[in-house]
Amino acid sequence: MIAAKKGEQTVVDDVAETRGTTSKEILAGGIRIANWLKHADRDPTGKLEFKETDVDAMLQIACHDFGRVTGGMPIEAQVYETWVYCLAYSRISDAPLKAQSLLRKAIKMFPGLRTASRAEQKKIGGEVLQKCLRDPSLEMPFSREVQIGVD
Repeated sequence: MIAAKKGEQTVVDDVAETRGTTSKEILAGGIRIANWLKHADRDPTGKLEFKETDVDAMLQIACHDFGRVTGGMPIEAQVYETWVYCLAYSRISDAPLKAQSLLRKAIKMFPGLRTASRAEQKKIGGEVLQKCLRDPSLEMPFSREVQIGVD
């Protein structure tokens, strides 16, 4: 992985460490989906069952790790990561204490998100994204070329 070669700890590494397991075990579900898609030509009538929220988590991890490796994120990734975070906890009190204040602020960016249907949640996210794309102050510099072993 690029992050490991660059000396960066990934979200998956953090989660695995917290849960006392391995990164491989944390990623198993996502790898299963990716492998099925990669080899779908072997069984063109096959079906893969998974929850849409599983994809949310994998994309959120990818966005966050992208930020760790490149030093920033495009606006789309910032908004997506915040959108998923707003939906991650049923109650704000379920979030870590030090994250609760930030979570409250994030939720205010997406009015109605937490009580909306899944389709409406996506619509709300899209509307917030369009608004954020028009705000140049949200643009974050990030490295488009990752150099390994170079400080």
